[in-house]
This record gives sequence, structure tokens and C-alpha cells, in this order.
Amino acid sequence: MPEMKNPAALREKIVIRGEFQLDSPLRIGSGESGDTEADTYVLKNRDQTPIIPGNSLAGILRVACKDLDIVDILFGSDHEKASHNNGEIRQSAIDVNDIILKDFDIAIRDGVAINTQTGTAKDGSKHNYEAVDSGAHGSLSLVIAIRQEQSSLLTEFEEAARKIASLLAQGLRLGSLTTKGFGLGHCPQVTIDFYDMTSQAAVKAWLLKEACATETVTAEDSHVYNPADFVVDIDLAINGSLIIRHATDKKRGEMPIKAEQLQHRNKDGRTEYYIIPGTSLKGVLRHQAINILQRMHQEQKLLDDLMGSAGQKIKSRLIVNEVHIDKNAGVHEHLQARNSLDRFTGGVMPGKLFGEKPIWQDDAAKSPLKLHLEIKPDRDTGMQRSWDLGLVMFLIKDLCLGHIALGGEKSIGRGTLKGHRAVIHYDKNVFIIDGEGRVTGNDAADRLKDMEGWANSFLEGQAGE
Repeated sequence: MPEMKNPAALREKIVIRGEFQLDSPLRIGSGESGDTEADTYVLKNRDQTPIIPGNSLAGILRVACKDLDIVDILFGSDHEKASHNNGEIRQSAIDVNDIILKDFDIAIRDGVAINTQTGTAKDGSKHNYEAVDSGAHGSLSLVIAIRQEQSSLLTEFEEAARKIASLLAQGLRLGSLTTKGFGLGHCPQVTIDFYDMTSQAAVKAWLLKEACATETVTAEDSHVYNPADFVVDIDLAINGSLIIRHATDKKRGEMPIKAEQLQHRNKDGRTEYYIIPGTSLKGVLRHQAINILQRMHQEQKLLDDLMGSAGQKIKSRLIVNEVHIDKNAGVHEHLQARNSLDRFTGGVMPGKLFGEKPIWQDDAAKSPLKLHLEIKPDRDTGMQRSWDLGLVMFLIKDLCLGHIALGGEKSIGRGTLKGHRAVIHYDKNVFIIDGEGRVTGNDAADRLKDMEGWANSFLEGQAGE
């Protein structure tokens, strides 16, 4: 083809495609509220199909690619920054399409604010909201258009496309409540097609929507932890029973069943797995952290930078994933009959027999709960603070020893856990803490000293370290 002279002529097209699937519930609000089925609703198109808007995905990708030299060319200029500096306003070179979700199920989740002093719900704080349940999926398509005037940056654009594909395969968090386990999704396989618009064969392939110079990225190829992140995976067992209440209208004879363990069902209505929401986990961890700070006579506000503060508009750096418990992993439901008592007489109230269905673990040696925690580095320094790591290690210890209870009916012994193993990824090291507290892995003696240093930093109140 003849040499291009028009600086706006297309030099190359890069197309990134994949099937994006939700690994946890997604909450992208529509801005509408109601008073019937839910207090807030998820974003849907005119066909009432939930979507992931392209601008949401583009925003997440832009933040993830902020270190690229061509980020302002790829995603367009930051208008506020450019106008302040009298800079040039650039149009985005990347086109991100909406993802229209398929095979979706709209779940109604309950939320409540907890009084940190009493551990009980705040008055008037009970609410519910829609979320697209995990398992939904939809076609993802991104197109990068490179102009002739940008031809000297072809290599940078191609490497940026590979980075975006890797991010999509590894997984991203979208929407709200992302630090509480919501919005996690990924593409099991991502394809990148490079169309050289100076080649007749490539132009023909582009027009016919055929593959061209294709590269493939899979989730297995892309799963690499950021060395600056502190990542913990904990294997846990249930001590006794557990119930994260989900209201139900079922009956056993004349006895109503008021609540059962929150669960995910398939299209046939059969339970696939039980759920411990990230919101519940994050809430009890924060409550326990406040208890620890009070006992140590440290200020509660020190926690805001780690776990966030709605009032101060500080986003949490501690991320907690939802826990999915496979129903075939040695866990079963069991119906228990309960009675309401007259608090004045201490006797049973007539006609107040009801049932609940908590879950129990069959074999205490198994670990059906897999808890995943991440701590992002300090926003200013890009490094972890020893105070944060020390506090989180104390929280992990309390969780594994059964000092933290999840869900309802804690007063009768439900919801405590036992830790079997914790695997920690940090600073290119991997080390393991077993159920007896022994440390193994990369340079175990040095890792033990690291943990002692984190604990001492927290105990001494060195939050600024």
C-alpha cells in the first residue's frame, strides 16, 4: 500500500476480545431507588438486562495502566489536568464497549450498619440492594486505533494491549463494595488481534472480522501477585455451626423455617455453594480491630487509612473476598427447632415454634472455607506500613483461634472458626503458617523476624512507619 501522509490515517488496529465472567456479585448502581423489592437497583439496559458500562471498565483499566508513558494517549487526556496546565486535549485511542451480561440472576442482599460500641445494628440502618450474582458473563471487546502521527509509538501501544489483556485475564474489580468482595471478574482467555492497516491482507481481515496476527493470554499465564501487595490465603474449618441468615418462607409441617444459610443456587434451584459475604467478613474484622485498638489504648482513627472511612472519604486498602463453601466439601444443612421465650416469665410463648437451618461441618480435619485477604500499599509511599501488617496478623490469629465469630447467634456459640493454614505472599516471598503456628517457606527464619517486627510496630503504636 502507498505510504500514508495524512497524520490522522489509521496505521494499526488492535482488538482485544474475551468472555468476561463474574466471580463474585456485581453492584453497579442505576441511581434509582425504590421501596418494594430493593432500596437500590443495579444498572440495566432498556431490556432490563444488567450491563457493565464501557466507561466503568475504561476507568478501572486507566488506573491499572497509570504507569504507562502513553496512558494519556491511550485513554485520552485528563481534562482537568490538561486545562490547568494549558495542555493539549487528546481523544481516547481506545474504544471500550459495554458488556451485556447473560445467564444472570439478580440477588437481593441485605445490609446493616453496626454500632462499634455495642456490636448491634444501628437503628434505621437496615437496607437491601440488588446485585448481579456471580456466574453471569458477557462478551468483552476493546479496540485501539493508532493513527499515522502515532506510528513511532507502535511498540508502546502493542505492549499496552498485552498488559490490558493480562489484567483482564488475571481479574479486575468493578462497581461498588469492591473491598468487601464484590465486583471481581475475569476473562479465562483473552485474544489480541493486530491489524497492520498498511497491509492489504490485514485490511481485508479487518473488514471481514477475521483473526489477524493473533496472540492469546490465559488466566493461568497472568496470575502474578504485585510484590507490594500483602496477600493472605487462609484455610479454615467451622467450629460447631454457622448461619449468615437468609430469610425464607419454607415450612416443615406447621413449623415455619425463618432463616437458612445464605447460598447460591443454580437455574434448577439446587444449592451450588454456601456464601459468607465479604461485607460480613469485613465488618467483623473491623469490629475486632476496634476492640484490639481499645485494649491497646490506641486511637480508632488510626484504622481509617487501612480499612477506610466513609465520613473522611477514604477508601479501604484491605480487600476481603467473599467465601464460597462447596456443599460437597463435607458441609451440610441441619434443621433446628427453636422457641421464642417470654422474657417476663421465662416460659415458652404459645405458637412461637420456628426453625432455622444453619450449616455444620462433618469432618473437623477438612478446610471447606478459603478466605482471601489483600492489603494494598500505602497511597503516599507505595510501601506497606508495619503497623498495618502487625494489626492484620493479630486479626488472622484471632480468626484462626475462634476469637472472632461470624454471622448470627454468636451468643449460643455459632460462627467460630479454626485455622488450618495461612499462605502469605509479600515482597516476592511466599511463606506458610500451619495450624500449630510453625512458619515454613522462603527463608522461614527471616520471615518469622519480619512478623515479630510487624507485631512490635503495632504494639508500640508506630502507625506512621
